[in-house]
Amino acid sequence: MTRDSKRWGSRLISYFLDLPVETAASGTSGKLQVRYVNGRLVLDSLHANYSFGSLHKLFRKVFRMVDLGSSPPENVLLLGMGGGSVVSIIRDEFRLEIPITAVEIDPAVIRIAGEHFGSGNYGNLEIVCADAAEYIKIADGPFGMIVIDLFVDNTVPAPFTGTPFLSNCRSKLARGGILLFNFIVDTAAQHDQYRELLGNLSTGGFSWSEKRIFASNRVLIARSADGR
Repeated sequence: MTRDSKRWGSRLISYFLDLPVETAASGTSGKLQVRYVNGRLVLDSLHANYSFGSLHKLFRKVFRMVDLGSSPPENVLLLGMGGGSVVSIIRDEFRLEIPITAVEIDPAVIRIAGEHFGSGNYGNLEIVCADAAEYIKIADGPFGMIVIDLFVDNTVPAPFTGTPFLSNCRSKLARGGILLFNFIVDTAAQHDQYRELLGNLSTGGFSWSEKRIFASNRVLIARSADGR
């Protein structure tokens, strides 16, 4: 049996039974698992989908909401790459070849994205292994779109909801640019952090609207309040 035929066999079986492909230990994300689910590979942490499952569906909906296909930005800064769902949607579904800079702190995730999800096959894509909070300070902006999908498992680390980080993001947005912030509100602590995030966005000079895509996901669509 060839490698391709094994792959297709796994995809077929996965419509009836999830099939693990790799389990990896990460010092940042904890346990990571690559699985075939309903005919395609997905990347999951212990409590969250990192790429190509519900997260993929979420960003597909959000990009349609912001009319990405008809009004694409000149470039994209992706903070939190995961397995590469956002890159895949922009390249494979919207057929856009705009420059993408993807920042991912976890080397294990970057390796998995390349080995299992083909991130290395995309042109005009720069992958940076770095802390997003530090990278945004030195990033070569401006960016027409900044996508923030910064989770450790299902939690957004506190620095990424603070005013300094958000203000740095605003300083790297192009005039008329858009910031998308994905957040999970599933616990009392996450609810409190989310309310703080909303206040800090306003303090940081953003106007925003909220989209509730799934039961616990909130996606904030933000722009500079002064229209710059």
